[in-house]
Amino acid sequence: PFLKKWAFWQIFCKEEKHKNLFGKIKIEKIEQKLKEYLEENIEFFQELEKEPNLLISNSHLNKMKFINCDFSKADYIELKDSSLTQIELINTHWGTISEKRICKELFEKYPNKARDIYRQLKFTLDNQKDHITANEFYSLEMKAYERYLKTQGWNKENWQERLVFTIHKWASNFGQSWLKPLGWILILTVLVSSYFYLDLEDIKNLYNEHYSFKVSIKEISNGIENFFKTLNIFKIFKNDGCMKEVPFYHTITSLYAILLAFLTYQFIVAVRRRVKR
Repeated sequence: PFLKKWAFWQIFCKEEKHKNLFGKIKIEKIEQKLKEYLEENIEFFQELEKEPNLLISNSHLNKMKFINCDFSKADYIELKDSSLTQIELINTHWGTISEKRICKELFEKYPNKARDIYRQLKFTLDNQKDHITANEFYSLEMKAYERYLKTQGWNKENWQERLVFTIHKWASNFGQSWLKPLGWILILTVLVSSYFYLDLEDIKNLYNEHYSFKVSIKEISNGIENFFKTLNIFKIFKNDGCMKEVPFYHTITSLYAILLAFLTYQFIVAVRRRVKR
């Protein structure tokens, strides 16, 4: 029955040249039967649309070579329960590398199995010195492991790993985004700089009697100067005389220094992975 349905779908619903076949024959009963068949099996056809365009399952691809393969046109790629560590990918284009496209079902239902597939592809690409694409599968591997940890819930055995993975994800998307740590550095520095140097009275003075915003060049330059003064962690540790009266100065300075060092490291790692892994 499955093969008959599949053949029917292939002939009458997929191929452009057969779309109007029954219209040309003009037999009303057959047209009605076709309509009833499509209505009865609409769920089946909808499921076909969700089927992966590339499916490799329960296979041992021993030194198999994929040459000039363009996987970017595949909506879904499903790889499961297979050995992929010895394959060769030569001039292969993956398109968007995402857990929503590659091993989607496996990622959602069995994240630990999806993690193993991503790990194998990362290993294969690393061996072929394609480190940039390997890094993208490394990111998927980390996402799959994070999802696996979520399925285990918070407990005394994995809470530390879950916390580290969550921080790593938000800081740099597992080392794949250099913009994230850079953005966090800018936001953190602006907040700390504002706390140290910006007076509430200064903010009030920025408004005139008509409540229109007015900022002078001097105030802008002072803000930029204070920003870079805060960014220079060695400078703020000198503890200028005016800073002694700032509440929680040492606590905030210490936390800022730790976070700045961590985010700087994440930034360096992410940039390095774009060049060499």
